[in-house]
Amino acid sequence: MPHHENAASKTRFVPWFNMAEWDQAYKQIYSDDTVAQVKGFERLLVWKARCPQGIPAGAQCTLDLIQICLKDREVWPQIAGGLLPPYHERDLRFMYAMAVLRFLNHLATLAKNKPHSLYDMAAKLHIPDWVVNIRHDTSHGHSLPSLCILREAAHFCLDWIHEHYWKNEAEMTTDWIAGDDTADYNEMVHRLKEIVETWQAIMLYSSAGLTTFAEIPDLNLQKHLIAEKEKYTARRMDEMLKKLRCRGYTLPKTEMAEAQILIIKQLKDCMEISGRFGDRHEILVNVLLEGDGFLASPDFLSIFSSNHNSSGLTYESLPATFRNLWKTMLNFLYQNRVIPLLVEKLIHKSSSENESHHRCKMAALWVKELLQSLYKVKKTVEMVQNCKEAEKVKVYKTLKQKSKRKLKIKLTVSHIHKQMVKEVERLNPNLRDVLSLRIQKLPRGLSELQFLENAMLKPSPCTRMFLPWVEEIWYHFPEDSNLQYKHTFWEEYLPFCHFLSF
Repeated sequence: MPHHENAASKTRFVPWFNMAEWDQAYKQIYSDDTVAQVKGFERLLVWKARCPQGIPAGAQCTLDLIQICLKDREVWPQIAGGLLPPYHERDLRFMYAMAVLRFLNHLATLAKNKPHSLYDMAAKLHIPDWVVNIRHDTSHGHSLPSLCILREAAHFCLDWIHEHYWKNEAEMTTDWIAGDDTADYNEMVHRLKEIVETWQAIMLYSSAGLTTFAEIPDLNLQKHLIAEKEKYTARRMDEMLKKLRCRGYTLPKTEMAEAQILIIKQLKDCMEISGRFGDRHEILVNVLLEGDGFLASPDFLSIFSSNHNSSGLTYESLPATFRNLWKTMLNFLYQNRVIPLLVEKLIHKSSSENESHHRCKMAALWVKELLQSLYKVKKTVEMVQNCKEAEKVKVYKTLKQKSKRKLKIKLTVSHIHKQMVKEVERLNPNLRDVLSLRIQKLPRGLSELQFLENAMLKPSPCTRMFLPWVEEIWYHFPEDSNLQYKHTFWEEYLPFCHFLSF
């Protein structure tokens, strides 16, 4: 069962049900009553059965040592009284020696310290040399140490484990209760919102022509970006920019471009943490759609175009300057997971009775924008698949002419894809201004039709904005196992879709 480790603020899984069970076993093992110690030993065996991959090193060493101590109390009176043959004493010595040897082998794990030699480690941890010598005598000596010395060593080890494992564990850990992480979740969501808002601010300043941190009027944002940049060396930042250019991102070498990389890095790190609380992609999409950034308010949207004033939106499209605020972020995200989910939730919001008319319209326009982008991807994928060898050679020669290094150029699918995007735009002028997503294959999540059915069965005044693009994407979705079902679906709803489109 899980418990919380306060020192590191992490959750880890352990074999005891809760700290009450752990505390009872602790008290029983270090009790002066043999019956209580037997119960404590049996509890350790239960933990070992619950955790086949291994229990904590401190608990394992305690199990080994307490087992031989209890065995000694059981059989020694019979050995001393002559009721058992003398070789049973040798068995006891061997068991004691192995328990001490295993304790010393686990010492680095128990102490979280790794000096050069076992003697150096033991000295720093106040373990006498004579205890360490038992390991050497057991492994390499002709005879085992005496039973008296081995008993003393075992009791010393148990006392040491008490001080360095059991006592520390009792002070450092508390129960972790499922569902009791609301504060951590809220903190993580707040952090995600801050990152998204920072991104929006940086892109606004960049679109206004700012290139350095010093030009940013918000002093708090200035300090934050400077602090983040200090975590990276200039060489590492150059390497990150170079990798992005290789992937097709044309970011200039300015501080504001570096800020974009820093914020995306923060976003991805925060998303990794959010995986503790559920689907990290869904959490991010929810954050994007909750605020007034992605689904901009009328006042904020009016900054970008005179055609989109505070009284409402036109039915045509989102302002290109506003859309470009989010272009890079959308291309940096886990597109195969995020884009289908984002489209689904936007479609739901476009007909939601709980949203204002403006936000419904904004959601519908974003659906239109994303579906147009996915249609562009679809056309590009088809062109790449039909690309002939002569066309690939032509792309290769073009790359070689543009490259400063004329020799080592390896033609990749990414190069072909990038060139085919230009060809699609040439053949389809209406797609030139459409957002280009860095996707080389349509995400499989787009083939799900349940949310589309909901949109059809519950249409809204905004539905007409994106329905033609829904048909283009889903009706002709490649390699779909639900093809027959989709044909039936569209035969039933296509007339209705065209009716809503006019």
